[in-house]
Amino acid sequence: MPDGAYELWVRGYGLKDSERVSAARGAQVKLQVANAATPQEAAKIYPASYWTSMIHPPSKEELPPNYASQEQWLAALRGGCNQCHQLGMTPTRRYTDPDDWDGIFQRNQAMGNAANRLGKELLDLGFLLLATRGTAAALEAAGVPAEPVYKVNEGRPNIVDLVKTGKVDMIINTPLGRESFYDEKSIRRAAIRYNIPCITTLSAANAAARGIRALVEQTLEVSPLQSLHSKKAAAPQLPSAGD
Repeated sequence: MPDGAYELWVRGYGLKDSERVSAARGAQVKLQVANAATPQEAAKIYPASYWTSMIHPPSKEELPPNYASQEQWLAALRGGCNQCHQLGMTPTRRYTDPDDWDGIFQRNQAMGNAANRLGKELLDLGFLLLATRGTAAALEAAGVPAEPVYKVNEGRPNIVDLVKTGKVDMIINTPLGRESFYDEKSIRRAAIRYNIPCITTLSAANAAARGIRALVEQTLEVSPLQSLHSKKAAAPQLPSAGD
């Protein structure tokens, strides 16, 4: 560590951070984290992932048919939606009534609608769509034809096999759940090996589709940065309010 003035503190992770202390190299400092004064204050400090330890899973009798144990149910919760929309974030703590959550889930169809719009855009650009069974069924229901393909753990030929045989030009993979994350590793590995673009969010996929459309419909021009700056400098300036 080079000589200099440093500011040190300890990150509490569920506790308060310690007070910041100024020190130089070689100095001995005492850093002490502190408990939150109230449970309400602690709730604002705990990282969102802490809240999953407080979730009570359904009883064995209440588990959905495709879950063999409570542990599997909890693993799917932690590895699914909670990867992006973490329970315990401030927005999720605002809703404390089960009816509120039912309404949120019923209204939140944005991801499915976005996928349908993206599928139509790609079809319009001349792409043929391949999708796993659930996604293919949802796209078909929205009037977007897609050919079903096996997930990696479902059988063969699966999506990785199609990548290896040169039948895939672009991958859009937004993983959800433990099995999807298992597939994701194999898909990304194949995409890197065979130089196939692999997009992992719908927003990025929409941006790619817009870029492809621009390349199809417009000519590509290359301009030096200096010319862009000179045009901006030469642009007439709007008069200020005092002129």
